[in-house]
Amino acid sequence: MKKTPGNFVRAFFAFLAFDLLLAFLVYALALGWWGEAVGALGADGALFGKALPAAVGVLACLAGLGQVVLLRRLQGGAQPEPSRPSAEAVSGTDAAKVSRFARTDPGSAFQLLALFQRKGRLVDFLQEDLSLYDDAQIGAAVRGVHEGCKSVLLEHVRLRPVLDSEEGSPVTVPVGFDPAEIQLTGDVRGKPPFRGTLRHRGWKIERIDLPLKTSAENTILAPAEVEIGE
Repeated sequence: MKKTPGNFVRAFFAFLAFDLLLAFLVYALALGWWGEAVGALGADGALFGKALPAAVGVLACLAGLGQVVLLRRLQGGAQPEPSRPSAEAVSGTDAAKVSRFARTDPGSAFQLLALFQRKGRLVDFLQEDLSLYDDAQIGAAVRGVHEGCKSVLLEHVRLRPVLDSEEGSPVTVPVGFDPAEIQLTGDVRGKPPFRGTLRHRGWKIERIDLPLKTSAENTILAPAEVEIGE
């Protein structure tokens, strides 16, 4: 049976009427028995006889209260659990709140890293122990890495600044800004809008155009090179 406020009220009054009837019967029986015992007990029996109605009334009230509490618990337990939206019912807006890294394709990262290695020798540079070289040698190597990796970005990735202002210029961070786009540093207090100095413009990807990865490439980032004839 569906639990509604009307059902609960009707059940409450039904229990109340039952308790009153039961209390009246118990009181009548106890009063008759006590009348016979008063003569044997004397004055003490008369004193207890006067307290009998109050005792029976208290017991009836406690019984009624216990039934009301039980009804409330049964009513709360019978309420259906709120339905939860299924995965298919999630809207596009809710899906956009999922972490940006939850659907990352490792194949895309592989392709981009392979391009950086192929044209800029980035992996070779990062794997090298730079403590074995002086600053002049490192500077010459960095120039080649920079030129090769920059060519990859220009060819396959279109970037634009998050904020178009010049670094070092004053900027205002508006109310409702995206923390993923703007990171606040320094003495951050209160609520937006915030006024501060732009230290880094940030970068946002507008387009990525990577070559299709073939199954033959497997997980080889860069092939080993063997020169024949020596």
